Amino acid sequence: MYDDKTCRREEDGSPGWLGTGGLYAGLRPAPRRTAVGARLAHSGRACCAGGAIYGEVSRGTVLLTRIQARNLLSFDRLDLDVGAGLTVITGPNGVGKTNLGRCLELARAVVARQAGNTGGEATDLFQSAGRNGAASFRVALSLTFDRQSERHLVLTYFRTAYACGRFLDDATSRRSAAAVDMIGRARLTEESLAPLWSGTLHIRYDASLRSPWFSAWEFQHGEQLCHITLGGSGAGELRGGPADAFARPTQTSLTLAGALTSSVPGLDIDSEGAADPQGQPMDLGKTLPSPGIAISMHMTNPQDMSSPIPMSLRELAASLGVTEFDRYAFELVHVFWEILRCGIVLTDNRRIPFKRRFTHATFDRPLDLRDGSDIPAELFRLKNGDTAEQRRYGQIETTFHNLTQRTLGLRGRPEPAHVSEDGLIVEPFVVTADSEYLIEFAGAGAQEALVLSTLLPGGAGRVIVLDEPAVNIEPTMQRRLVTMLRDTGQCLIITHSPDLVPVDQPDDLANIVRLAPTPTGAHPMRPSSLSRKDWARWFKLLEPTHVRALLFASRVILCEGSTEVGSLSQWWSNTSSLGLPSPEAANIPLVSVSGDNGFGAYIEYLDAFGIPWTAIADGPALRPGSTLAKQLRDHGHQPPVAQPDGGDFAEWRTYWATAGVFTLANQFGDDGSRRGEFEAFLHRVDAGLLADVQAELGHRSKPQVGALFAAEHPAMPAEVAELYRAIMRRFSPSS
Repeated sequence: MYDDKTCRREEDGSPGWLGTGGLYAGLRPAPRRTAVGARLAHSGRACCAGGAIYGEVSRGTVLLTRIQARNLLSFDRLDLDVGAGLTVITGPNGVGKTNLGRCLELARAVVARQAGNTGGEATDLFQSAGRNGAASFRVALSLTFDRQSERHLVLTYFRTAYACGRFLDDATSRRSAAAVDMIGRARLTEESLAPLWSGTLHIRYDASLRSPWFSAWEFQHGEQLCHITLGGSGAGELRGGPADAFARPTQTSLTLAGALTSSVPGLDIDSEGAADPQGQPMDLGKTLPSPGIAISMHMTNPQDMSSPIPMSLRELAASLGVTEFDRYAFELVHVFWEILRCGIVLTDNRRIPFKRRFTHATFDRPLDLRDGSDIPAELFRLKNGDTAEQRRYGQIETTFHNLTQRTLGLRGRPEPAHVSEDGLIVEPFVVTADSEYLIEFAGAGAQEALVLSTLLPGGAGRVIVLDEPAVNIEPTMQRRLVTMLRDTGQCLIITHSPDLVPVDQPDDLANIVRLAPTPTGAHPMRPSSLSRKDWARWFKLLEPTHVRALLFASRVILCEGSTEVGSLSQWWSNTSSLGLPSPEAANIPLVSVSGDNGFGAYIEYLDAFGIPWTAIADGPALRPGSTLAKQLRDHGHQPPVAQPDGGDFAEWRTYWATAGVFTLANQFGDDGSRRGEFEAFLHRVDAGLLADVQAELGHRSKPQVGALFAAEHPAMPAEVAELYRAIMRRFSPSS
């Protein structure tokens, strides 16, 4: 764990990873859905498509607070806290920014598979996701169920499990499930299940096991740690201790119905007063098992369907879109899949062109909108749906107009009978004052805006992950998008665009995360908390887009002035003769800090986000009492060797090079002669050329003077070549 004034390296070391046992998974039967059931899941209260929530009630939303991964893709150890609003994920190419979204995608896919829904193909693909070919890996998502809708779904499951569970006494035959359900509905409340509302979803894979996928919900109540296995060995059991992929033999086994009943001392579920709503509620927290004890959460649906069906069972089946539930045993994993499906919205970083042709069956199932291809079908379904769905379509129209300043239209028509008797052509289009044209002809930006406009509305409480949304939209639209995302709720943007990196509000800086490449994989870097005064100082630095663009650099070369940037960029544009990549090819920008006073702010900024840097300074800055020397000391970059005893310039130049500060000066030049400045070096290279260039451009056009001088003197000076070699050795000591 690394922690100082300005930066924090988020690594392992927290108690979030518990249990090191092997992994085992066993899949439980899937709910049997029918077309009627699918329509039931879509109608009235809510509808989920590609993770988005439609309707007036957000049925199943989550708030993500932390993402952890071990040995997955580009991550050796990932530990990232996620804020409640907008979080921007930055970093250089190839570091694995997209893999952050894949942590959530993996969790969704595994839970979907274990719930018997889609996900098989995705989990097969993820079997090869181990870092450097590792045969096992883990993901953990810390979630808070902060919405009444999701809590009610979990509560309904527990009420159903109570009604359809087993009791370990001889009186079971005297009680009907419907009668027990009345007790559960009166005695089981949200407060009864308080320990469950915050916890960690663990996903593990181990290729050495027969059933390699494992998932569990781990939570803590006071000092007691427990988990419910969703898929794998011991699935459907509540146990004490951390989530463990191996279900150890238990000393005692209880039923959920019996355990909940025992939480109310003296409760006689056969008595008429047992269902008194004024009575003491059941309390899961009072019956949480210690290690070695397991509580079975399995339920058995009533076999005699002529008897009254528990109301909770009907409600749970409707919530999950299941109609034929007479012989089906619901499990908690089905509830978690519904929550994740509705609460986590994912997009791919590559878009597929919109489809135009759809069958009628397309509109009978939830649509996966991640790649954008099914957007027309979703729009058509909403526009022709119930009142809530039409309202949702209106929100999409408004969002599209706010993003693009254009008007959205939509039309659908049957395909010709000779092509298909069950086909429908759906075409979004853009409306102007005097014409209309298909979205495909409105530009890639309009298509991307339509994808975003479809995903963003839908109510707070969701986690929206947008992977490279700026690829096809211009900067003005990007800035409009940021404004919208501030009001959307929790959102993660994975981007290469500095226009999607907001800094204009005090909380913005803490929510910028840069994935920094390290020898052990990508690690998240972000500034520590900043005061309002600190934010104002950072805002001044980061307001220019090109400074924010440094977040995507692999390394940075800081130059004291713009003349250095102009000339060195020219000379280093082709470094093949040095056997080294050019700065452009290596993603190493050269940046002017506008004088030796400017180094400190850039150093603080680059350190906070884990961006390696070197500096090129004039001769006066190498004095031990210079402004640069003080800034380096303040930010912990004092050279690791002893200071020279005398005033020999060559010794001081060597001394500062050990801290990554280089120069082309051959003297301090702080005696008023200005012989330590970069222009003095150009004068030594070709005094006549420098005079001609300055006469043509003027002394104040420093970037142009430097660039033109280097262009007119294309042969790279030996000192400039050696400087580049020294910088690259600093960046890559092993090379």
